[in-house]
Amino acid sequence: YGGTAAIGKALGDDLREGKLTLPVIRALAQADVDERAFWARTIGKGRVEDGDLEQAQAILSRHGALESTRQTALDWAERARQSLRELPRHPLGDMLEDLASFGDQLAALLVILGQDHLIFLGTKKPASGGR
Repeated sequence: YGGTAAIGKALGDDLREGKLTLPVIRALAQADVDERAFWARTIGKGRVEDGDLEQAQAILSRHGALESTRQTALDWAERARQSLRELPRHPLGDMLEDLASFGDQLAALLVILGQDHLIFLGTKKPASGGR
């Protein structure tokens, strides 16, 4: 983990700022009544209290929301690479391939929020030999 500087924000910023992120949307889609009330209070009304970060982590984990979001990012990056393979070779193609690979890196940085730190989910390195 490279710290706050590596991801550009502190642990819990999205929750404190009331951002409705894809992992939250996915957890909300599977939420029970109590979890929906939790998200309504924290994200909807912006009332974040002590212990809410840990509760958010538990809910996201319970519903597999972070892994699901990570997989979506990897899927979109692969779709981008497949689309690039269909185009004629061009000097910008390498740059676009790098951008698609950056999507893999972003997916690798998708984090499971730990108690006092961030634990990065690993992803396999894309095979080279592209464009």
